[in-house]
Amino acid sequence: MEQPKPPSVPNAATYDKSTETWQLGSVATGALQIWHPSGICMLDAHFQDGALDGELRFKIIGAAAHYGTDHYAFSNGLIKQFGLPDGDDMGELRASYRRGVPTAASFHIFMGQPNEIEQLHATFDNGALVRLRWKPTGTAQSVFKYGGVEIVRANMKIPKPWPATIEVEVSKGKVVSRTFLDAAGKSMKADVAPPPVAEWGQKTTRKELDGYIESGRFAKELATFWKGAKKATFDKDARRAPKVFDRLPKAQQAAARAFDAICKKNFPALKRSSLSGYGFDCVKNDLPVATDAKYFGLSYTLDGDLQLLDLETGRVLEWVHDYEPFEDDHVFPSLDAYAFAIVRIELLFEKRIPAAALEATFKRLGFAWATMLAR
Repeated sequence: MEQPKPPSVPNAATYDKSTETWQLGSVATGALQIWHPSGICMLDAHFQDGALDGELRFKIIGAAAHYGTDHYAFSNGLIKQFGLPDGDDMGELRASYRRGVPTAASFHIFMGQPNEIEQLHATFDNGALVRLRWKPTGTAQSVFKYGGVEIVRANMKIPKPWPATIEVEVSKGKVVSRTFLDAAGKSMKADVAPPPVAEWGQKTTRKELDGYIESGRFAKELATFWKGAKKATFDKDARRAPKVFDRLPKAQQAAARAFDAICKKNFPALKRSSLSGYGFDCVKNDLPVATDAKYFGLSYTLDGDLQLLDLETGRVLEWVHDYEPFEDDHVFPSLDAYAFAIVRIELLFEKRIPAAALEATFKRLGFAWATMLAR
């Protein structure tokens, strides 16, 4: 059976059965483009005399569950073949080259969409890494690798509260200085550890979760635990929330409207559940596997994943950007459960409550998996 050609792939491209990709051009002809069978462009590179030259774009393709086929090994083969920059946060790479030598490189999430995030930007001098600007995630250990030099998270000595951006100066492959910036781009002051919390709802039952938002408990805890904290910002499409929430099951609408009122009035800027994703439009942004009006964005995790409200069921699902988008067991049964959880996840992230006790509470409530969101 002949492999169907996706609309995004030019007519001149040919299908390579050995790699299961569509390809056009070659290193010898000065330009090479490679597409995944689904039509996603994996590589768009230009060459001069056999060396990379000009602009390059590369997307690493992961698990079969997301893209239909597993091209992860092939993606890593391209990184090695062309000596591309790499790192744990690299989903999509943009780089500039001059006669085989990189001048700049950046890692992106949601490339080409209005809400895209530049996770990392690297600057080179004669091919040597001299500067990094990185928005730290909770999972990345290998921050950046190129040309035998690897910058790892341990080199950063990241303080708490967690900075929004880290600027790093590099000399001869070693980190020589670090600057930690807050969300406004200002240098952060010395750390002051927030106080531990003794009573945080550790005995809460499933029945007691109902009404957590509408009763005012959610707003009260936010104000108590993060008094004086900077106010969160949210997606520009959040203004559609009141109308969209009319589509929720009747039993969930009051909680959603109360949540919206809190968000737009005095919601603190949390690290592990950032409201910059509140209002995210999955259709407008063509979110893979979730391009459906039934999903409404609630928040981003620190790893760049999205927490989405299912307007048909009232459940909250986690959309994961770098492998299976929806994990079957990564679901909050209601908006109340989600709100209760993100408060405790943030407290654990700040080391204000014990991990074992929170895990036991979440397990009893039916979402034990959520403890991992604080790591």
